[in-house]
Amino acid sequence: MAKRTLKELNLLDNFLFHEVISYGNQGTFIIEKLLSAILGRKISNIRVIPQKTIYGCDTAYHGICLDAYIEGEEQESGEAKQEVYDLEPNLHYEKRGLPYRTRFYHALIDSKLLETGANYESMKNVYIIMILPYDPFGKNRMVYTIQNRCVEDEEIVYKDGVTIIYLFTKGMKGNPSKELSDMLKYFEPANKKSRLNC
Repeated sequence: MAKRTLKELNLLDNFLFHEVISYGNQGTFIIEKLLSAILGRKISNIRVIPQKTIYGCDTAYHGICLDAYIEGEEQESGEAKQEVYDLEPNLHYEKRGLPYRTRFYHALIDSKLLETGANYESMKNVYIIMILPYDPFGKNRMVYTIQNRCVEDEEIVYKDGVTIIYLFTKGMKGNPSKELSDMLKYFEPANKKSRLNC
């Protein structure tokens, strides 16, 4: 692939995204702002690990490489609750298998969060956030938040600490905040031609 100029890049490109989030305190500040805009609450004391690899249980099983693995604290409730965020901006995920991909990412992240003998309730909340230039569900929403629920009675609160968020950069429905809408513009393709990440 021919070398591209900075004007041809956006934050969906692996190269630019990783350069930005790896840029010391400035990268951490950008991730804090982005997560706060996505979740609608303050996130602080974060630690960003670009390109974190989580291997399968042995050589015969699939592993994953997370674009940005982030550990932080949720501050809204008054108590600092440890959380994990996987931020995945990408041009080339297949729409068809996307829910299965996020299921697998969540499973492997969880597999590293609970020490032997620890109480299950001590597990950190996990957020998997996919930022996409296409609409994964065809409803023109900017934000699709997925959580487990009871099929027979939706009034039952089922809190397992897992949230999956799909962000469609061009989505219009759902009254997204101006802050989130403005931030997602930086993830828009610089031109209309479809490009794959290197």
